[in-house]
Amino acid sequence: MNNKLFFKKLLDYISFEPGKISRYLTHLKRLKDCSESVNFLYRNIHNLKSKIGPILFQLPPSFKANKELLINFLGYLDKKHLHVFEFRHSSWFTPEIYEILSKHQAALCITDLNGKLTPEEITSHFTYIRLHGPKNAYTGSYGPARLKKWQNKIEDWINSQTSVYCYFDNDDKGYAIKDAMKLKEMLSISG
Repeated sequence: MNNKLFFKKLLDYISFEPGKISRYLTHLKRLKDCSESVNFLYRNIHNLKSKIGPILFQLPPSFKANKELLINFLGYLDKKHLHVFEFRHSSWFTPEIYEILSKHQAALCITDLNGKLTPEEITSHFTYIRLHGPKNAYTGSYGPARLKKWQNKIEDWINSQTSVYCYFDNDDKGYAIKDAMKLKEMLSISG
């Protein structure tokens, strides 16, 4: 089977998630003057068509809230795609920012990092969860009790017609894979 045919068959079964977008946009340009870079991104993912999953923009911890900059950047984004913002500075977690994200149908990333959970605010028809580690970043298993809490939250969101994307971050002992498989199993048993 040639590559083109293989790719065509593969698209029937999976979606592609561009994942975290280049730090060039978020850390170096800090969302300023990004129209050319955003257009380049869309040109690169164009062939994936409707199989593109959420596109994540993770802002650095030193990047404080700037609503005008966010509104301007959101204006560059193609509404055909799902967009997620992972804010690492607490100044972003305000009703005003949530309203801006909602207006543009962009999701606030719900993040569990070093045992600290960001607000669980739903700003779009989908939500995006990043589980970086239960106590320290990129280490440790979430274990049955914590996974049960996530199961309950995810089921509540799904029951309220919110699509959920949940990611366990990489770790050196492979807990992310085990935790993801266990959570998937827990969700399929209850659903």
